[in-house]
Amino acid sequence: PQEIELDGEFLTWSWVAPWARSEDGPKVRYRHPKPGMLADFIRLEGARDADILAYARRWGVLGICDHGLPCSHNQYPTGILAGVPPCLPILATPRPPGESEYRVREPLVIWRQWSRKAQALINISVQLNQDRFPRVEDWRVVKDLGDSGLGQTERDLSDLGLVEPPDRRSMKDSTKLDEAHRALAYELDGWISMGQIRPRISWVRQRQPDRMSQANWGARFSLDAVSSGPNLFGLLALNLLLAIARTSLAVCSACANAYIPTRRPNPNRRNYCTRCGLKAAQLEASRRYRSRKQAPTA
Repeated sequence: PQEIELDGEFLTWSWVAPWARSEDGPKVRYRHPKPGMLADFIRLEGARDADILAYARRWGVLGICDHGLPCSHNQYPTGILAGVPPCLPILATPRPPGESEYRVREPLVIWRQWSRKAQALINISVQLNQDRFPRVEDWRVVKDLGDSGLGQTERDLSDLGLVEPPDRRSMKDSTKLDEAHRALAYELDGWISMGQIRPRISWVRQRQPDRMSQANWGARFSLDAVSSGPNLFGLLALNLLLAIARTSLAVCSACANAYIPTRRPNPNRRNYCTRCGLKAAQLEASRRYRSRKQAPTA
């Protein structure tokens, strides 16, 4: 939507009913996913409200419903035609009788929660790719276990094989790591399901190289986020899946969080995510300088 605004702790925007004619509603912009879409979303966890607004104006909205989930989680390919009432974004103002447009809103806190979950999933994948057990804190974020009862949470996750067991000699690490891999796959599958990611085939006109004056119909296969509402979440899920499936992820030397680097980091040097960036590098350089100054000379 073009008209996205901040209203306290919410983003608000205009929703057009699916059955309304396009000229009856506000204009919308169509964006093609580009590199940085997922990385910028992950940084929204600790971002200002204005930064979330700027991201939404560039890439779109999540369309959060009353369940606190993207409304695509309860939509089907045939939607209302199959008698399935889909979820819709949270209503902000009543829709005037006979009008197809009304204002909806979505909480900024939900944006930050999903951003934090995306970061935790990437952290988990990096640890597992290194044959290491993920951190309890990351599983707690992914599984919505809350901040209380850390000790109990750690024991429960250990029993499930998701974190390092207290006594590593009591079981085979490879078996436990397999459980953690399966749990990560399950969580990613949930994102794909909620985002309505599925193959789609469409028919488009394609010109023949030797007959420029004619055009024939040709099939085009694609993997899309297919939703009758906002599909930003689906595109984020697809990008998250691709990021985790590849090995070009790095761990920040300052905050220990995984991130998507713009270029392959040097394994022999410390590297930093964009959130820590230059400040962390300068602090590390100052620490090394002080260490050299304090070192005894021969």
